[in-house]
Amino acid sequence: MKVILTRLKNMGILLFYLTAIPTVSYYISLNIQDTISEKARSAVMSYAQPGRVEFLPNDIHQDLSRLTVRRILADPALGAHFTNQFRADAYPIILMEFGSKFILFLGLGLLILVGLSGIVAKRHRTLLLYIFKPLLYFSIISVSLIAFGHGALAVSTIYYAETWYSYGVHVVIILMIAGAGLVGTWAVMRGAFSAIKPPITKIVGTGVDRMVHPKIWTYVEDIANRIQALPPENIIVGFETNFFVSEASQQCLEGRLKGRTMFLSLPLCAILTPNELTAVIAHELGHFRGSDTKFSAKFYPIYRGLDVSLVNLAYVVIRKGKYGFVLKPAQLLLEYFFQVFAYAERGLGRARELMADRCAAELMGAETLGVVLVKIQAYSGLWGEIEKIIEKAASDDRDTNNLCFFYSDVVRERKSLTLIDKMPINPFAHPTDTHPPLADRLKAQGLDLDQLKTKVLEIPHLENSAMHLFGDYKSLEKRLGQASVAILHGKKLF
Repeated sequence: MKVILTRLKNMGILLFYLTAIPTVSYYISLNIQDTISEKARSAVMSYAQPGRVEFLPNDIHQDLSRLTVRRILADPALGAHFTNQFRADAYPIILMEFGSKFILFLGLGLLILVGLSGIVAKRHRTLLLYIFKPLLYFSIISVSLIAFGHGALAVSTIYYAETWYSYGVHVVIILMIAGAGLVGTWAVMRGAFSAIKPPITKIVGTGVDRMVHPKIWTYVEDIANRIQALPPENIIVGFETNFFVSEASQQCLEGRLKGRTMFLSLPLCAILTPNELTAVIAHELGHFRGSDTKFSAKFYPIYRGLDVSLVNLAYVVIRKGKYGFVLKPAQLLLEYFFQVFAYAERGLGRARELMADRCAAELMGAETLGVVLVKIQAYSGLWGEIEKIIEKAASDDRDTNNLCFFYSDVVRERKSLTLIDKMPINPFAHPTDTHPPLADRLKAQGLDLDQLKTKVLEIPHLENSAMHLFGDYKSLEKRLGQASVAILHGKKLF
């Protein structure tokens, strides 16, 4: 119920910002048109009695209230009897009315279109990709027009309202609002252009050379053959307590890598058995088998452009202070677009994660997979103890050694049922997080945390862990340790 109320509140705020300026501008333009029309009627009446003004059409002879700005501008014969100054006063007000209606309908139409497209996109990820890209660019163009239009409407409304109904014009305010509108429009467009550039993910990791570490390559490729998945073209190891695969370009310590890349966590390998690492690798290769990474490689560059647009626009809104209000509708519309498709994409992404889990369970058994999932979640945070060692080494200006050994020792010392019980097994799942909660992943495999606890407490000694699959893992560990110290010294690695 709370989630529904929050969504309704956010939608109400969006609708308010979307409609406020165009609505005010529209009614101000109508009011000014009435004033101009009244002046035109007064001028005609002062010229002669209405019944004797030959140029007036018969219907206006009968009812002078029909003599309006629109009627005068629409009828060339009638308009020829009014001055150029009259037309100079009237045309901008008519344009303001048209502009307010156009911006209002554009905003509301985009809101409805995005909402309906998000519902359709939830059904299939390929459809999501085909819908998302063209709709993103249409939305970027529309939001840019909305940002510019709200700025122009705010400026024109203030200027003409003060011109017609007061004795002065606040030039500075008008210029500040106009500046905010122009800068905000450019911020949106600049972010959109960044989506065209291929993304490069920077990873503090080192590439695993096939010639130097043949054992891990043979091991991974054997798993790929067993589950009939494409093998990785690159393997990277790092200190990050995570495993993933990607087909986007990766920037590691040795340079840029292209193609199918697998990232393996060296510290986590130190607390996993070879069979447990096999389950991890099978899960990750399952994404290659399901073409998940190909989808991601196409989808996320576009996502990134939208994210950059949002960040750029939010920065302008903050920097412009009170004058940035004209950009709030554009900002909220982009956020709405992002959220709608994030719900759709992440929902599909969670389903793919469960399918990848199934791939690992089929190869190594559900229990082995479950133990791995719990281990990673329960013990990843203990790497923070090793980061303190790295910080001390950086401050003492010395090398780091045996970090994975120390981590393995820390886990063995700190492992306990209490640590596992305190682990958030079923936290409130963020709607845009790809990975399902641990409880859902265990449930999908017919597992319960209690039946896994004993094996989760079994941490292999380093010589019996998955680390030996790398052969000379110390060279990889040393390279990563040096990089970590260099970062703490403020050096740029990329």
